[in-house]
Amino acid sequence: MELYLIGGMIKEFRIRRRLTQEDLADVCSVATISRIENGTQVPSHRLVEALFQKMGFSARSNDVPATTTELKRHNLECQMSNIVSNGHYEIKELLAEYKNCAKTMNEFEEQAYLFYSAVYDTEHGISHEKILETYNKALNLTFADYWTVQKNKERDILLTQNELLIIANIAIEKYALGLHDEAISIMEDLKSYYEKKFSTKLKKKNILQLFFFLLHFGMTIKTKLKKRCKYVNRAFCVAQKQLYQLSL
Repeated sequence: MELYLIGGMIKEFRIRRRLTQEDLADVCSVATISRIENGTQVPSHRLVEALFQKMGFSARSNDVPATTTELKRHNLECQMSNIVSNGHYEIKELLAEYKNCAKTMNEFEEQAYLFYSAVYDTEHGISHEKILETYNKALNLTFADYWTVQKNKERDILLTQNELLIIANIAIEKYALGLHDEAISIMEDLKSYYEKKFSTKLKKKNILQLFFFLLHFGMTIKTKLKKRCKYVNRAFCVAQKQLYQLSL
C-alpha cells in the first residue's frame, strides 16, 4: 500500500468511530496526527498499530509501512506472545534478539520489551515489587497519566492491546502483594472499559462473558501467579482476536 494512503485510512476509521484527533493525543501529538492524516508525515509501523488499536481496529500487517527492523521485532513479539499464551516463559533468547535488532527502540518497542521482560521475570524469582515497577515503567512510556485520567474520569480512555495487558498484569502484581482492593478496582475499570467500548458487538458473539470469566478466574485462582497471568493474558488474546474479526 502506498504510504500516503495510510493517513487517509486512519482519518476514515477515526471519523467512523466519531473520534477527534484530540481523542488520540495520548499516543502522539495532535499536530503529528494531523500531518499523518494529511499525508505529509510517514508514521512508524508501531504508531500506526497503536492508532488503530486505540480506535478499536486491528491494522493488517500488509497495510502498514515498516522497516526491516520493525518487521523483525514484530515477528519476535508474535513468537513471544505465542510462547507465553501456551503457558511457557523461556523467552530470554528472544528478548535478547529483540533488544539487539538495533541500537535504539521507539517507545512502543521499548514498552513491548519491558512487558515481556516482566512476564519472563514472573517465573524466574524476581520480586513482585520489581515486576510491578517494570510494568508501571512500560505503561508510562505511552500513557504516563493513565492513573490520573482514570481516577478523575477527565475524558474517555482509549487503550492499545499492550496497554490493556500491562494494566491487567499490574492488577495481578498488586493482588500478589496483598493490595486486593486496588487490584479489584483496576479489573473493574477494565471491565467497564470493555462494556462501554465494545459491549454491543461482543455480546452478539458471546465474547464478553468469556472475557470477564477469564479475568475473574485469573484474579481469584488459588495457585501460582503463573496460572493467573496465563488466564488474564488469554482473556485479552480472545477479545483482541474477536475485535479484529469484527473490524474487518
